[in-house]
Amino acid sequence: MTLAVGAASCTGLGLVAAAIGLRVRETAVLGNIVFGVLLLFSGANVAVSALPPWMAAVSPWLPLSHTIAAAREIVAGASLGDVGGLLLREAGVGLLYAAVGLVAIRLLEASSRRTASLERL
Repeated sequence: MTLAVGAASCTGLGLVAAAIGLRVRETAVLGNIVFGVLLLFSGANVAVSALPPWMAAVSPWLPLSHTIAAAREIVAGASLGDVGGLLLREAGVGLLYAAVGLVAIRLLEASSRRTASLERL
C-alpha cells in the first residue's frame, strides 16, 4: 500500500515534468534534475530532520517524502493504520501535482498547436 501511494504520487510529478518536456529539448536532463531534487529533498538519502531548515520546509511539498517517512515507521514496527495520515498527505501531494501537470499539458499542447511548435528552448 505504501509503495503504491508513493508511485502514484511520483506519477503526478512525472506529469508536470512531461508538460515541461513539451517546451524543452533535453528531457533526459530534466528527468535527472527532478530525480536529483527528489533524492536530496525527500529524505531518501538523508533524514529530513538532518536537512537545513529551508530544505526541510520544501520536503513536504515533494512526492516520496511522506512515503519514505511512512515506510521507515512501518519498518520500525508501526501498523498501516498508524501511518495512514502520512499516506493521505502523500496522496494529496500526488493529486496536486497530477492536477497541475494535466492542466499544464493541456495548456502547453494548445499553445504548441497554435504556434506549430513543440520546443521553445
